[in-house]
Amino acid sequence: MGNLALIVGNGLSIDLRYEKKYFWKFNPSKPLSWDFYINQKSGKISWKEAFPKFFDYYQSNKEEADRDNFLLFRDIGKHDDYQLRIEARHFLALAFSYYDNHVFPSRFWKWPRFIQQYAPRISDIISFNYDTIVERALSMVVLGYVLHSAHNHLPSVFKPHGCSRMDGTSKGILIEDEHGNPHLGYPLKCWRESNDFDEFDYLEYSETMVPRRESYCVLPHERNIFKHFQTQKPIWNQMHSRLGAVQHCLIIGHSYGEVDRPEIDQILDLLPENTTIHICNPFPPVDLIEKVKSTAREYSVHKDVPTFELK
Repeated sequence: MGNLALIVGNGLSIDLRYEKKYFWKFNPSKPLSWDFYINQKSGKISWKEAFPKFFDYYQSNKEEADRDNFLLFRDIGKHDDYQLRIEARHFLALAFSYYDNHVFPSRFWKWPRFIQQYAPRISDIISFNYDTIVERALSMVVLGYVLHSAHNHLPSVFKPHGCSRMDGTSKGILIEDEHGNPHLGYPLKCWRESNDFDEFDYLEYSETMVPRRESYCVLPHERNIFKHFQTQKPIWNQMHSRLGAVQHCLIIGHSYGEVDRPEIDQILDLLPENTTIHICNPFPPVDLIEKVKSTAREYSVHKDVPTFELK
């Protein structure tokens, strides 16, 4: 088991946006600006038609939402309309599938180079992103990794807030169409939320622009409502032993938002006392620095990838 852990936030994907001019139109903080279509048996459907309640809500709050897309989700997370909430979760899964199909890291980007340099030492990556940028960067330089499970010889990737490639398990019940076949399509007719199964399906990249049975995306500004589910609880319970050998922990581009803090704080508090914490962010959150200071661990702040060698 390695001695290096990474905690990843949206800042990593924002950094990649500056690598190529083509990526500029894919702002990971503004998914509502993306125009994409979903493939289903009846033909392609735009996200605006697929999620009518969500789109109407966006149109009613467009001015504020266009300034900050994620504030729209904050309000939806508090909304009583469960159908609106479920459509928003599905939108995030499909939007970041679309993003993953167009934005990809190269070997020459600084973060894959960093991962390659320290690959044998990486034990755990905890990514709060829906996209798969860090997983694909990892895949370029290692033989494999495990998702949502532990392994003594391969890096473990944990995505507590959901992933573009996750889908609800086929164990769940779907309503049938007029031909007696399970209905799987948009607009939704089967409203599934918070089903606590012991597994999920993990889609191939070629299959991600299709309807989901259920989306496990935590909404921006929403607490992690899936933390105690069977697919997450064992990982949180094992985290103390998983992080027991970590000497360096990098926090890459995480905003340390208010609802995420309990999870980040839990991870930091489980690190060994001799762990050095490295905050990698061109605009490091003051509250995160104060939290790290309060742990009495050594720390450093970097505007970019650490330039010195990790001992």
